Amino acid sequence: MRELKFRIWCEEWNKFLYWGYVDDMLVPAQLPDHSLLYIEEHSEQRLNIFDINGYAPYEKDIIRNYRPDGTYTVEVIHDMEEWLQNYGYAEEEFAEYNEIEIIGNVHENPELIQ
Repeated sequence: MRELKFRIWCEEWNKFLYWGYVDDMLVPAQLPDHSLLYIEEHSEQRLNIFDINGYAPYEKDIIRNYRPDGTYTVEVIHDMEEWLQNYGYAEEEFAEYNEIEIIGNVHENPELIQ
């Protein structure tokens, strides 16, 4: 079963709405007023890797990327494919060689990247 998961920041309700595809079937986001949302523009895709706490990061998440020497960098994942290419890994290989930790996102924690 292949899953593609996305989220979108909803300014009106100040929270994320989640949607995706499971085996090519669309699973729309449900809004607080129980209407359904079908939107791809401005959506943030989930990566199929996991951080040290078992969570999968989304685009626009803020992460700590730990280095083998014990130091780390704080980064924002702006574009999933570009971010992974910067490290020279396919998505499946990344988690085998890197330890990351999600510490927030640009919508709820902008102070983490200042």
